Amino acid sequence: AGMRTVVEKAYSASSMGGEDVWTVVLEAPMVVSDEAIYTLVGDAYTSTRLWIDSFDNVNSTIQSNEVNSDIMHSYSSITDIDHHHRTDDTMIFEESLLVLMNVRIRKREGLIREIERIKQDSHDVCKFHRRCQWKVNVVVVHQDMLAFVQNYAASELSGTSESPSNVEILVTLSAEPFNKFAFVQTSIPLMAEYDLVLLKDNDQRISGFPWRTFVLQKKNAIVSGPLRQSAHEALLGMAMEKSNTNLQHFQFHEAHEWFRHDWSSRLIAEVVPTEVPLLEMYFTLFDAEFAGYFFREVLLPEFIGGSNSWGPDYLWCRAAREWDDGGDRPGCYLVPLVSSHENSQQIEKGDAFEAKGHENMDRFKNHPKFGKWMKPAFAWNRIVGAKNLFQIERDCRGKLKLKKADLFDVQSCSMLVMK
Repeated sequence: AGMRTVVEKAYSASSMGGEDVWTVVLEAPMVVSDEAIYTLVGDAYTSTRLWIDSFDNVNSTIQSNEVNSDIMHSYSSITDIDHHHRTDDTMIFEESLLVLMNVRIRKREGLIREIERIKQDSHDVCKFHRRCQWKVNVVVVHQDMLAFVQNYAASELSGTSESPSNVEILVTLSAEPFNKFAFVQTSIPLMAEYDLVLLKDNDQRISGFPWRTFVLQKKNAIVSGPLRQSAHEALLGMAMEKSNTNLQHFQFHEAHEWFRHDWSSRLIAEVVPTEVPLLEMYFTLFDAEFAGYFFREVLLPEFIGGSNSWGPDYLWCRAAREWDDGGDRPGCYLVPLVSSHENSQQIEKGDAFEAKGHENMDRFKNHPKFGKWMKPAFAWNRIVGAKNLFQIERDCRGKLKLKKADLFDVQSCSMLVMK
């Protein structure tokens, strides 16, 4: 269907001589074919690999020899290059992984699309772990969809005796908004059987994401997460825009912001993580032992019983440091790798939703232990919340008392807040 759309929009037969005519009218300059495909089709995914990297004696006939060798070496040495579409045993982690995810289904085509994504993503992450399990809570909005969802999910994810499925689907019915952490609570006993736990939104993709690099570069952080970016934000035309139309509260977690500044571009090029007092909940990897402890503590009945999920991401960074009990493990690392954000907008927002969210935050803040855990996150929010990276650097420089000529280190700013 995608290629048919491209052909229909780009091809026509000339009335003069019957010649084939291919025309692509684009509003912004394009640099790669992926951008043209996205512009023509919209919801499209393409993948390219550095095949040339597998040959030692082949020199580029296009690029000059004046490429920044440090950045090229850094990228080639840590990126998940899989030249033969297989995973070598030396690339497989001994750590076991449990992935937990919620998805809301309103229409049949939505389920078909989500199941295909789950199949792709689970394959692309589980090939790096000797033991890997996905648990997906599929919330069906309409009663008449229930049987179809159950049957389709079972047929597509059943696996075979030779290759059993590593995806477990739980189908529930709810027309009302739900708290995503209710499903996490039911999975707490299972966390003790794994080394790592990943919580991610359904619209954060793993297929195409350098998962192995992410796990390596997070090092021994207790909690870690990547940057995110939509396909639209990755277009060259968007990168050239001076104004930013992205409405996410934490621009600090948006990849397109990081490409606009020298200091953040360097961190991306070298994949240098930054310890932070707050990581959003869209794509979060936990030490499983800590995850079990943390969620037993914070997922209280009055929180789980509501329909709003605000709160836990303001708690887990400081909680992780306290749980480490004087050790030297980072609480939360923001790893500057980019996860594709498809922004499915499954959460229905509005005044009532935000009011319930603020109730959650107040409840956590007034708790004697949780209120303490939230303080660094609130302080960091005052620096990075609703601000772009230019504004964040400006405010951090003020806190650090840096002169204009002084080099800026965002890690120093976040550490000052955590102290």
